Amino acid sequence: MIRPTEIFEPQEWGEEFEAVAPGMDQIDRIAEMLHESYSDIDRIGYPGDNTIDSQRTALEYYFVHNQDEILKSASTIIYDKQHNNIVAVCLISLWEDLPLVSNIAVMPQYRSRQLATKLLKKAVTVLKEKYDVIRLFVTIGNSAEALYYRLGFYPGLEQTTFHLPLRDRSF
Repeated sequence: MIRPTEIFEPQEWGEEFEAVAPGMDQIDRIAEMLHESYSDIDRIGYPGDNTIDSQRTALEYYFVHNQDEILKSASTIIYDKQHNNIVAVCLISLWEDLPLVSNIAVMPQYRSRQLATKLLKKAVTVLKEKYDVIRLFVTIGNSAEALYYRLGFYPGLEQTTFHLPLRDRSF
């Protein structure tokens, strides 16, 4: 999906939450949050292995390959101040020289509080300084798909991924 960048009003997180920039020092906590956040959708097909180790490996790759200051500014972690837990994350990367929402997640118990909307609006606003569009990939039928449409994302071409089984080539 794709949408133009634009300027939104600064996002208010409320007294309950604190927004901070993500960093390498938070990898373990983010990995645990992503693992838990995606655990409830494993049954419908999380695209990849949803283990803490796989999340940590993906995050290490993300932080090594996304050093541009505007990507760091557009990315956000939300903490619940009372419990000091990460409850939402939005990581912005570059793909084919355009910004991409590489990961966005909200803990199940914090959904329906507009956190994903605020995270995306912040990213879209920050990126306006340098980019005309932002993209994201979404699995058709994902419950967040409606949110993306409400925020002005347009669908792109459908992508199909399939795996061919290895064949025995010993004739």
